[in-house]
Amino acid sequence: MTNFRKIIKIKPKIDINTIITTLTILILITRNTYAYIDPGSGSMILQVIIAAVLGTITVIKIYWNKVKSIFSRKSDNKKAED
Repeated sequence: MTNFRKIIKIKPKIDINTIITTLTILILITRNTYAYIDPGSGSMILQVIIAAVLGTITVIKIYWNKVKSIFSRKSDNKKAED
């Protein structure tokens, strides 16, 4: 029973070379799909891009203020020691 458990717990090893090779093969073996992108899809893509940019700006602003406050405390402590 112990050997069976060891066999089940074996995880496949995936390295970066395997991933790059697989992606390269998938990119090189593509066919034309003749797909149609309607205007609604374009506006949805635009909304996603705008939301991602604004979300990133918001996150940076929130964490920038926290980082800034940490460094301002250290500089205040140095001034108090002098």
